[in-house]
Amino acid sequence: RDWSSDVCSSDLTGPPHLCLMVNHAKILNECHAITSKRFRHGKKPRLATRSGRLYELTMMQEAKADLWVFGYGSLMWSPGFEWIERIPAVLSGYHRALCILSVHHRGTPERPGLVLGLDKGGSCRGLAFRVAADRANATLHYLREREQVTSVYVETTHRLRLSDGRVVEAIAYTADRRHSQFVRGLSHEDLLERVSHGVGVSGRNPDYVRATHAEMNKLGINDPKLTKLITALDHAGL
Repeated sequence: RDWSSDVCSSDLTGPPHLCLMVNHAKILNECHAITSKRFRHGKKPRLATRSGRLYELTMMQEAKADLWVFGYGSLMWSPGFEWIERIPAVLSGYHRALCILSVHHRGTPERPGLVLGLDKGGSCRGLAFRVAADRANATLHYLREREQVTSVYVETTHRLRLSDGRVVEAIAYTADRRHSQFVRGLSHEDLLERVSHGVGVSGRNPDYVRATHAEMNKLGINDPKLTKLITALDHAGL
């Protein structure tokens, strides 16, 4: 069912198969009202769609299916939620990049660090986590508080191809190119400068980059830019 264009209503007086057409923006505003109180800085979370499906509608109903979450950065090595399956996966249409200025987890507003985001183009290998249906809503709440501190990420849904051949629908947090914390085209020197000095509530920026790189190595994921950055951090003793 395409939840972006219609919502079934039991109050209709017409034939039972009819559905009430609801404006896409109205649905989003209702979902935002539910979750916005849980975010710092007065920011509302960015909730989006893939193929017209509004994943945030699960917040208004009882969970009926397991939840899949795609991890490509710190979620790979520190998910922070209960999962019942963890498996390598590929997401097409986006790639992993150090494109988010971190002013909370790995930096401050005065001295931002740099963390990973999913930016448009290419593909990204990472890990898919399956969460039991009865933990789905609690997991979404947790992820939104963790990933949406300043709303630089957009919560989106994507089809993942798992390493065993299955295809599943999963949520992922993609970079909002319109946000002031989104950056692109940084030189190696700029990356090194940002990462070297970043420290936030979750720790040092170099530690974040190292832990992610180590997890990528375990999965056989090669990222020349990240490897070059790690080498430079090693030489600098960071």
